[in-house]
Amino acid sequence: IGGLKSMPVDHVLDQIRNLGGKVHTICLAGNDTGSYGTDIGTTYPALLKTILDTFPFDVHLSQVNADWLYIYRNELWSLLMNRKVREFQVLIQTTSNRLLTLMERKPIITELKPYFRKLRDARKDLLLRTDLMIGYPTATELEEQDSVEFVAEIFDEIAVHGFELFEHARIAKMGLSFYPVE
Repeated sequence: IGGLKSMPVDHVLDQIRNLGGKVHTICLAGNDTGSYGTDIGTTYPALLKTILDTFPFDVHLSQVNADWLYIYRNELWSLLMNRKVREFQVLIQTTSNRLLTLMERKPIITELKPYFRKLRDARKDLLLRTDLMIGYPTATELEEQDSVEFVAEIFDEIAVHGFELFEHARIAKMGLSFYPVE
């Protein structure tokens, strides 16, 4: 998807202001939303706090990679307790530490389980969403089943995606066997 390019905070706030009274919900989304600001000297939690402090709108948080939740978990906790935050989507992909390492993600998903349980208990009204990837090269049926069981216990909505091989992706050059599409 290319390098990170965050919009300046003022630009994001101006976009929201320009919507005026036409909306009642803001969705913060991007290809890797949690990484917001790391290229411009700010952070995703700082942006979220500014939005929550400035606007009366409900907020949906989308496309937050679990790695960023792990990094910002303490800062995000009080923000997630704000009743204006109505939806939170954390991209899990898999609970397998082996597969997460192959994906160049931190093998921290199972470490987040107590956080998710505490969040679920504290905010029963918060819609928790996630994504799983099925058919990642070398994934076993047991690894995929463990991932399904993990997310089914916590999340309200689970989007399941089949692995897609992109020609220029690092994994395409690793010599792994790939599952057929069907």
